[in-house]
Amino acid sequence: MLISNDYHALMYLDSRIKSRLALTEIEFPKYNQEELYDILSDRVQYAFKPGTVSKGLVMLASALASGEARIGDT
Repeated sequence: MLISNDYHALMYLDSRIKSRLALTEIEFPKYNQEELYDILSDRVQYAFKPGTVSKGLVMLASALASGEARIGDT
């Protein structure tokens, strides 16, 4: 199993190696703002005391994260 953010990670591998790997490509699309809001809301609920992080702040983070959940929780 190989997980990469680089779409071309295996581009330069020898064709014999690629054929042995029997690769299946799965692409995970970026989250939309609503999905990110749900993810970040859950993380806030488990990471902070109630009322510490406002709903507006979570909405702003989900809007600025550009589909990347890891960016939204940094």
